[in-house]
Amino acid sequence: MKIEEINVGSQSWASANLDTTYFQNGEKIPVVDNYSDWEKMASQGIPCCAYVKNKKTYSKYGLIYNGFCLEAPEEICPEGWKVPNINDLIELTSFLNFPNERKDEGYYNR
Repeated sequence: MKIEEINVGSQSWASANLDTTYFQNGEKIPVVDNYSDWEKMASQGIPCCAYVKNKKTYSKYGLIYNGFCLEAPEEICPEGWKVPNINDLIELTSFLNFPNERKDEGYYNR
């Protein structure tokens, strides 16, 4: 799937949300479909993703990834893309004139 770029200020953003069940190295990301499995994977530090509501709403809502997917040494984003960090989001919202009263990074990393 080719991802279109949307330029906002000096940044380039993807036109679609991340939608993968594989890391770049080909390793499968487990898909869970209930909170119990989500919690179990998190307690063991295992990357996983889940349907936001259920399989029927996948086309509308896509997948949600746990933090271990983002911290894993394997890359989750397609080559040339990255998961935005808080500074990327602050720059975006500042450019769009959204209020950023709490720009200190520590506030967002709780």
